[in-house]
Amino acid sequence: MPSILAEVGFVSNPREETQLSRAAYRQRLAEALYQGVARYANSLSHFTLAEGGSPKSRGMGRGEDTDSK
Repeated sequence: MPSILAEVGFVSNPREETQLSRAAYRQRLAEALYQGVARYANSLSHFTLAEGGSPKSRGMGRGEDTDSK
């Protein structure tokens, strides 16, 4: 089974910390990761993605910040 380790930023870097605090930035990261996995999965002859595509296309992730504070 393939696995993925995605290091998308470091909170010890002030610029990356600021970016990671923004919901829109985290959403873009999530979409990019999804697209990468989807492209890989589509290259496999025995693998089928679940219907519905990305969370954004299912009505989720419309940019609102859902973090609990």
